[in-house]
Amino acid sequence: MKFSKSRQVGYKGRKNIPVDENATDSEAPVQAALDKYVELKGFESFRVPDSFWTWVHNPKSKVPLHIKKIISGFLKGWADRTVFLPLGDKYVLGCCVEAKSKTGKFSSKKQENMAKALNYQIPRSPEKVIEIINEFEKFHNKLEKILENGE
Repeated sequence: MKFSKSRQVGYKGRKNIPVDENATDSEAPVQAALDKYVELKGFESFRVPDSFWTWVHNPKSKVPLHIKKIISGFLKGWADRTVFLPLGDKYVLGCCVEAKSKTGKFSSKKQENMAKALNYQIPRSPEKVIEIINEFEKFHNKLEKILENGE
């Protein structure tokens, strides 16, 4: 029996999924690490809580279908968390972070397009979350120094 290339090499052979040796099988620990680390650093951020999505899509909540469509239209595709750091007195620097499991893919074409346009950072392990947030903070500090020296 002959198998395709991706089937022969497993998930590591797929083009769109970078290999992370510490990647987790579930998105939950990556999301938890992201939530805790952003809180620990004291950064401002935006995240639509899972409980909100549960409420919207729960038949018992009786949210009208047209409202569900409006909410999904606005929020579908956004990253799990967007972290913000102030840049001077006028601007804000943002980092979109989309937590994924070892084999996780984008949930829709819209999310995939937004990820490319907004340069989503995609951690697949708690260690990668820390690395991404630290790089973001380092980049922010570098930009702040440039703004201070330029003014």
